[in-house]
Amino acid sequence: ADGTKVSENLVTDADGKIEVTDLAPGDYQFVETKAPTGYVLDGAPTKFTVEFNQEAAVIVTKENTAKTGSVVLTKQDSVTKATIAGAEFELQKADGTKVSENLVTDADGKIEVTDLAPGDYQFVETKAAAGYVLDATPSEFTIEFNQDKAAVVTKENTAKAGSVVLTKQDSATKAALSDAEFELQTATGTKVKDNLTTNASGEIEVADLAPGDYKFVETKAPTGYELDATPVTFTIEFNQATAVKVTKENVAKTGSVVLTKLDSKSKSNLAGAEFELQTKLGVSLKDKVVTEANGQLQIDNLAPGDYQLVETKAPTGYELDATPVEFTIEFNQKDAVQVTKTNKMSTGSVVLTKTDGQTKVPLADATFKLVDADNNVTENLTTDASGKLEITNLAPGDYQLIETKAPKGYELDTVPVDVKIDFNQNQVLQVTKTNIKTVVSGKVIAEFVDTKGNVLAEQEIHTGLVGEKYITKAKSIAGYKLTKDPTNKVGLYKEADQKVTFVYDKNKSPLVVDPTKPINPSKPTKPAKPSVSPSKQATVKKVQSLPSTGDNSLANLIITGLFASALGLFLLRKSKKVND
Repeated sequence: ADGTKVSENLVTDADGKIEVTDLAPGDYQFVETKAPTGYVLDGAPTKFTVEFNQEAAVIVTKENTAKTGSVVLTKQDSVTKATIAGAEFELQKADGTKVSENLVTDADGKIEVTDLAPGDYQFVETKAAAGYVLDATPSEFTIEFNQDKAAVVTKENTAKAGSVVLTKQDSATKAALSDAEFELQTATGTKVKDNLTTNASGEIEVADLAPGDYKFVETKAPTGYELDATPVTFTIEFNQATAVKVTKENVAKTGSVVLTKLDSKSKSNLAGAEFELQTKLGVSLKDKVVTEANGQLQIDNLAPGDYQLVETKAPTGYELDATPVEFTIEFNQKDAVQVTKTNKMSTGSVVLTKTDGQTKVPLADATFKLVDADNNVTENLTTDASGKLEITNLAPGDYQLIETKAPKGYELDTVPVDVKIDFNQNQVLQVTKTNIKTVVSGKVIAEFVDTKGNVLAEQEIHTGLVGEKYITKAKSIAGYKLTKDPTNKVGLYKEADQKVTFVYDKNKSPLVVDPTKPINPSKPTKPAKPSVSPSKQATVKKVQSLPSTGDNSLANLIITGLFASALGLFLLRKSKKVND
């Protein structure tokens, strides 16, 4: 008991026993110098006493504690294998007995537990790391007897899943499109889901997607739309709270339009017409689209909708018609829309000048009718003050101008005036029509009267062609003087007779008579014959008429003489009476 060595190198047998004999009575102790494999050396003495006269062996027991082991749990993402910090675990024995709790993975995603006796254990997750789904499934492990290295346990967690909503719509109208089919793939092209079809709202929703990069690939387009296999990429973020929204637009299948350009009359095809393609609202989409030799133009790849073609340049020799040609490309249209645009030939003009056949003086108020090659008639075309009539907007072709009414005083001439309007005529066509005067005579009667209307001299009758000038002159009448010069003594002959009246009054100068000698009246002289200067082609005719109060100049002189003699005798007698 004092530590004196009695025996050494004593080794337990297969039954874990050491037997020592021949020990004298006294106090002894076993001191372990080497532990069994897998156990911890325990140098604490195991004391015992051999009694005097002891017959049975002393029994002593020495227990050893097996060597402890350790474990390392690594927490990682189930997809990316990245380590996860912040997950909490409880360590239990295999029967569920708690060994340790509140074990939290460190920044490297690890938990290490030491001094574990050999045996079966399990880690149970009590709190998931942020962004991950809690997985309470036990992670079992065993600490082996005489284990030299730490046990290694890996616990994977799935990140909280996200979701995505794809909306399929028309690229132009933004209307939702159903029945489009898609395949969901990872960013690297690995299929995740297929046969995903848009619903009536044009949507596909996919849930339970781990964080990461994905793409939708269209595998079937909606009816009437072009397939577009361009991937729609998106990302599910870690710990994402709301669904990702993505949109896929489809272009409706396009249609075509064919415009045929025609002559409005002959219906022949017209090349070289230029058009601009516009939306129905007038927004320009394409310009300078030109009809070819067959008179047609074709425009392809038109999305469904309303359009119009507007002519910007007419074919040579034709009038521009900018009236829009409207058309519609229907949804899922298979055949080209056919439209037609007609053009009228550029029109020409003609000016007819009406003149006197001799003097070339312009003649107003001549009336014509225009007759085309199809005997269509335009009536009541009348020359103006300058003798002209102009007719515009005449389509190329042959016409005739036929006089239906001559100017006043002219002969009607119904011989047609041919008019030809050429294709693409640039200048006004000039034509002339002459007329010959109608031979119509007029009469002018010149009369000479006193203030009481008594005829003093013979009438003069002047004749000439209507429209020609006439001139009348006053006569010299003895004892009378002209008191009124008519305003129409010069004028033009007319179809109706005209009268020119010259009015005279008696001379009022007193007659001086010698009272002592009667006056013998002298023999009157015969008055001179008045001269008349008629106009060209005019004639003057004298007309005898009986004066009502002494129309004869000789009678007037005789009466005047008798009156003077009587006056002289009267004065003479009165003078004698005074002298007596």
